[in-house]
Amino acid sequence: MLPEKYIDSPLINEYPNPKIGQIDYSDIKLKENENDQEGYATLNECYAELRKRAAAEFSQNNIDKPQINVKVDFVDLSKTIEYQDYEFLSKVKLGDTVTVVLDRIKVKVRVIKTVYDALYKRFTKLELRRI
Repeated sequence: MLPEKYIDSPLINEYPNPKIGQIDYSDIKLKENENDQEGYATLNECYAELRKRAAAEFSQNNIDKPQINVKVDFVDLSKTIEYQDYEFLSKVKLGDTVTVVLDRIKVKVRVIKTVYDALYKRFTKLELRRI
């Protein structure tokens, strides 16, 4: 257990309700005597390794980023006068990256699935997943 108890995500201020979790690193241990092959020599070395692994969880495993998968059904309003300024939204295609903004959270997502209505020549559904 670290003396500070928590390692905060660099993104902690990006979310309205931070989540707290516990990760077990049971392989990080202090040597019981000098002849032990496994373990760290000092408690400070153990703490440093714990902090390093926690930082890696954020930077490499993205545990501080929301898992998002969004399915969108829509009607193409880009041809109407009221929505002519938003016509570019109908041009989102499979593989494109889009930024979704919900409250204070901004997340980049990729279009992973589309449903195209060939009769009306328009997309009717999109599926988006966080990158």
